[in-house]
Amino acid sequence: MSHPFFNTDDAGDRKFRKFTDRELAASLLGYILRYRRSSAVAAAGILAVTAMGVAGPILLGRSVNAIISGDYGLLLALMALYAGLYALNYVADNRRSFHMQLIAQSAMNDIRNDAFVKLQRLSASYYSRRETGRIMSYITNDVDALSDFVTFQLPAVLGGVVLIVLSVAIMAFLDLGLTLASLAVLPPLALLTLAFQGRIQQSFVETRKKIAVVTAKLQEGIAGVRVTQAMVEEERVSRSFDEANQENLQANLRANRLTSLFNALVQVVETGGIALVLWYGATLIFAGRADVGTLVTFMLYVNGFFTPIIQLTTFYNSYQSAITGLDRVLQLMGAEVEVKEPEDGQSQLQDGAPGIRLEGVTFGYDPARPVLTDLSLEIPAGKVVALVGPTGAGKSSVVNLILRYYDPQKGRVVFGGADVRSMKARAYRGAVGYIPQDPVLFSASIIENVRFGRPEATEEEVKDVCRSIGADDFVASLPQGYSTQLSESATNLSMGQKQLLCFARAMLARPRVVIMDEATSGVDPVSEVRLQRALVPLLDGKTAVIIAHRLSTVRLADKLVVLEGGRVVEEGSFRELVSKKDGAFSRMYSLQYELLEEGRAHEDGP
Repeated sequence: MSHPFFNTDDAGDRKFRKFTDRELAASLLGYILRYRRSSAVAAAGILAVTAMGVAGPILLGRSVNAIISGDYGLLLALMALYAGLYALNYVADNRRSFHMQLIAQSAMNDIRNDAFVKLQRLSASYYSRRETGRIMSYITNDVDALSDFVTFQLPAVLGGVVLIVLSVAIMAFLDLGLTLASLAVLPPLALLTLAFQGRIQQSFVETRKKIAVVTAKLQEGIAGVRVTQAMVEEERVSRSFDEANQENLQANLRANRLTSLFNALVQVVETGGIALVLWYGATLIFAGRADVGTLVTFMLYVNGFFTPIIQLTTFYNSYQSAITGLDRVLQLMGAEVEVKEPEDGQSQLQDGAPGIRLEGVTFGYDPARPVLTDLSLEIPAGKVVALVGPTGAGKSSVVNLILRYYDPQKGRVVFGGADVRSMKARAYRGAVGYIPQDPVLFSASIIENVRFGRPEATEEEVKDVCRSIGADDFVASLPQGYSTQLSESATNLSMGQKQLLCFARAMLARPRVVIMDEATSGVDPVSEVRLQRALVPLLDGKTAVIIAHRLSTVRLADKLVVLEGGRVVEEGSFRELVSKKDGAFSRMYSLQYELLEEGRAHEDGP
């Protein structure tokens, strides 16, 4: 979403807000005014309710005078009119409430959608610097606080402002002196607001930050519960969550202490103001300059006059909490997309499997600590290239650059003859079937997951692909077969089964390039052999990059590239590299073979 204020990176841990109150209010108003009809109905309801509220004291004051004068006919007429106004007030307030809730829920829905769309566009580096729980808190806790504000506090304060203006006008008409006495409370109220404004704002920034930490700890605790239980660390993890929860509690208590003190001082000013008005009004009655009905009318206005003033002060506190949440959401929406897509970039690849080259690439997730250094690498069109090497050698970083999750600090990545930075993401990513080491499946049916990259595929096409890689047997054994719904993170499947479904998903999309990042690590040796056999025809004519620690997997490759320390130290066919007795790959292969033999001997026993 394009927005004039979305020009900064997220700064969720800032002590103060990034955007000004004016910018935040303008952004919120922009979302609200997307629903102009409901906004107009709600505004009309607020005006109607306020106008009827202003008419009430006049009718009651006249009723008191009618009682004193004994004019019962006038009294009955005034009471009937008052009852009619009350009924109309109920209808108007009901419509106002409905449309305010409609506006609030619709606007919050838009904000969440805009934020989620932005999350889908943000670069991988954004997620590497932030916990998932914190990001979730921005779109849940912060938006919920904003929703409550728009639904309840905003209409109350708008009505209060109108009520104050109308009340002051009528009060000035009734008695200018009493009006001035009533307005004498405004200077001390203004001073109180100025004195507390900065501290209250800071306290609510702190509460939003602390609840984000709690959400992050909660997400981590749920995601890692099996590891926690396996290592018997429940007490330590619970203690860590409790510490974050206590910090959140203390932050909220500090904010509540400030707001409670502020509200108490406002009530002291209110009591003094009412006492001043009552004393002055009594002197007017004793002097014969005012009647009882006028005084009753005036006192009702004074009481109603202070109610919206109190609402304004509580509104400020609610506003600070809500607007702080909006500030964090806008920072997320304004986070820089570090890997930018060119507006007029190449949108199509040439026919056939594309070749891929890395030319003089230097790259580090932290630019000061390169993972790849002046790396040049050729992946010929239609060939299978395996990347091998120790952990940390830079294999997955090569894949990240090919997929353009990151851009190199130096050099370039060429995909199908063009620099990936000059291409539309759909052009090159749409040609790639990516099978990650950690399988990612969604909370949907198995057939929907396999169809994810090609929704129009028929059920028979899905089954054919699953049969070709050996996934059909376990799917068919499930109670609902391909209609089986997967739970969150597909916990109702084994790791190997999840990886097979990821293979099927990639193959069904008919990619021209296949990237496998340790994609067979979760399958058993028998399934791996079966999968390797199935991959031979599936990879025929495609450009493929395989990362594998099991060196038996790389036998499929036309060429092996050995990486160490972010550099290419060897490349050639499997047979060529194994035959180099002092070569890096030969040493890796021999060591892995020896470890495998030791493991078998240990299993066989003495």
